[in-house]
Amino acid sequence: MNRSLVVFISLLFALVTVAPANAAPDDDPVQRAALMALYNSTDGPNWNANDGWGSASLYCDWYGVSCDPSRNVIEVFLASNHLEGTIPSQIGNLSSLDSLWLPYNNLSGPIPPELGNLSELDYLFLGSNNVNGTIPPELGNIDHLDLGGNNLSGSIPPELRKVIFLSLGYNQLSGSIPPELGIDSNLQSLSLAGNFLTGAIPTELAQSYLHELFLHDNNLHGPIPPELGMTNLVHLFLGHNNLSGPIPPELGNLSNLEWLDLAGNELTGPIPTELGNLNDLTLLALYDNRLAGSIPPEIGNLTSMEKLVLSQNELTGSIPPELGNLSNLVRLAIHENRLSGPIPEELSNLDNLAYLKLLDNPELTCWETPAALLWAMDLPFYEGPHWACGHDDPDQKASLNALYNSTNGPNWIHSEGWGSISSYCSWHGVSCTEAHGISGINLGNNNLTGSIPTELGNLRILEMLSLFDNTLTGPIPPELGNLDNLTLLALYNNNLAGSIPPEMGNLSTLEKLVLSQNELSGPIPPELGNLSNLKRLALHDNRLSGPVPAELSNLGDLTYLKLSDNPELTCWETLAAKVWAWGLPFYEGPGWVCGVDILSSWLPFICSAN
Repeated sequence: MNRSLVVFISLLFALVTVAPANAAPDDDPVQRAALMALYNSTDGPNWNANDGWGSASLYCDWYGVSCDPSRNVIEVFLASNHLEGTIPSQIGNLSSLDSLWLPYNNLSGPIPPELGNLSELDYLFLGSNNVNGTIPPELGNIDHLDLGGNNLSGSIPPELRKVIFLSLGYNQLSGSIPPELGIDSNLQSLSLAGNFLTGAIPTELAQSYLHELFLHDNNLHGPIPPELGMTNLVHLFLGHNNLSGPIPPELGNLSNLEWLDLAGNELTGPIPTELGNLNDLTLLALYDNRLAGSIPPEIGNLTSMEKLVLSQNELTGSIPPELGNLSNLVRLAIHENRLSGPIPEELSNLDNLAYLKLLDNPELTCWETPAALLWAMDLPFYEGPHWACGHDDPDQKASLNALYNSTNGPNWIHSEGWGSISSYCSWHGVSCTEAHGISGINLGNNNLTGSIPTELGNLRILEMLSLFDNTLTGPIPPELGNLDNLTLLALYNNNLAGSIPPEMGNLSTLEKLVLSQNELSGPIPPELGNLSNLKRLALHDNRLSGPVPAELSNLGDLTYLKLSDNPELTCWETLAAKVWAWGLPFYEGPGWVCGVDILSSWLPFICSAN
């Protein structure tokens, strides 16, 4: 046989025997082994798609694998593919890997630090899995790192400052934000939201190239660094922490800002007028803080605004008509503040508005014009005043009609106007504000019979309710506890029965509560001790029972307390409370303490007399 032919056959035989049995002719066994380690450790046979994996075909043709012309693996894309198990350390052997995409699977276990050895790796996306353990500092060499939505714990490695896109949100990370993330940093997008981070926001972050900063849903405290106003931020989310102090006016320098969320903190002071300079702003969320002062008219300059949420603060004054300039506004929520005055008709210029919530501003009384009210009522979502200034509110009229119908209105002594189409402000016994809000009902000694309707609890700006000297029966509706502007409630000398609703303790502005000469039974609610402005409390001539609650001694402004002629109202709950009662300018009621003999109960007064 020809010698050269023998040599050729021998070499060919050697190559065949050395190559792995299941490898393609030009496979790199190291890269194939790394991929197979991933396949085997993440339950590859049960992936949603696994075409080619584990076969003799070239690994560059396997599902989700991309190679360069030299057949080096440069990308593995297996997002949302039902991978379950751990990430093998052998992935660190894919030396040319540029992108590893494994999000939205069910991966668990730690992140192999060997991934940090991949000098070509630019994209590592492991978000929305169940990966746990600490973050390897070796990952600081990767440009785009998404580990959000896992169970990672421990502190944030400062080595990650060289990452450009860093998402660690919604894990279980703790400790403070490393100041190093802002020093000599490449960071452009930083998301640390939804963790257990504490401490202050490092001012050093302002030294970075940040465009996006998401720190919401943590336990951060301290002020918002004014230095953040010197950055190129487009998105700034600091909501739902424990941040305090004022909103820095320097944030008005963020000329590229589109989203600003500072909600759910303890911020105080006014809304800076400088925020009106943020021409690109589409979202401004400042709700659930303790901001005070008026809404700056300059907010009306933000014509790109789509969502403006200022609710649950202590804002006062009127709604600026300039808000009607926000032509792109879709959502406006300014409820639960202390806004006042009429609602400006300019709001009806907001053609794109779909959500408007103005509730729980007790002095925000009415719409400036009927046409603007009709516009509001036609929105997909609206909660707020239902009447125009100088016109009757149909909801308030319905409450008055309920009172008329449930108390035999046609037989009242005086019922002028009631049930007619005339303005309820002209009805007998009804008092109104200038905006037709019902502020008083005085129908004492007017032959009312029947029961008090629950609908009276809807008259939220009512200050006086006098129904005394009638023949009313049934219980006191607990809904009257909703009347948080009430200063006088006089229901005495009727036939009311049942217990005193504990909800009466919600009436924080109440000054006079007179429920005497009825048939009320049960104990005195301790919640009445919450009525910090109460000056007169008369509960005598009923059928109340049990001890007098010690909480009544919290009523620091009380000067008149009459509890007599309740045969089963036997004693005071504590000696200190009884001593307090006897020190009032006027008191009639039990003179002893429960569980204490009469002599001991009087002893403090005997001693003081001597």
